[in-house]
Amino acid sequence: MRPYITAAVSLVFLVGPAWGQSQTGISQNTGGECSPAVVSQGKVTITCTGLDARQQEMLRKMPGLIDQLLKRSQSDRDEILAKLDEILKIQRDVEARSADRHLTDQEKTDLAKFLAERPKGRFTIKANITVHDARKYADEIAAFFTDKLGWNVHVDNAIITGSNTVGMWITVRDPNAPPSVAGILLQAFKAANMPVPGQYDTTGPAADEVWLSIGSKQ
Repeated sequence: MRPYITAAVSLVFLVGPAWGQSQTGISQNTGGECSPAVVSQGKVTITCTGLDARQQEMLRKMPGLIDQLLKRSQSDRDEILAKLDEILKIQRDVEARSADRHLTDQEKTDLAKFLAERPKGRFTIKANITVHDARKYADEIAAFFTDKLGWNVHVDNAIITGSNTVGMWITVRDPNAPPSVAGILLQAFKAANMPVPGQYDTTGPAADEVWLSIGSKQ
């Protein structure tokens, strides 16, 4: 059982700046935080601005690190590059795990295909406001079911506590007499390869209600 506390929340979205650069031949116009300029002798000068002290120190060390790498044997270079690839893979995995959740095009297609011939229903999404992307993910799911599939979906902010608040799950009050829409949703998410288990809570939804709760990212 996961206790629920309804709450209000406001969201602030920050958008960072973007920049680009273009260059043709030796005659150049460069811009951005790090601007390379090639002089007539073929040398490259890179001028960087807007870097903090740690980034500046890393940049100063790069030529020496590259020089040391080139002086090593081929086997040493291969080993170092392999380690760097491992580090980059770990970084990409961390970024993927921390990225906001979204319905993929494939998930939308699978959900729509499965539900096309099923009766339309209603349910409430409980978005855990202590999870940074839960409300946005809830709104996206609600919009898809409402606008594309013709369902009646409401979104509530909630504080969800308990021993396991990871992923999504469907909650009904009575496991012996669940609303029919609960079974339809379980099958639909399964068809879309979205793991959504079912559970019951005698103090949670009303007898004719179905909750889809969104916790933290798996």
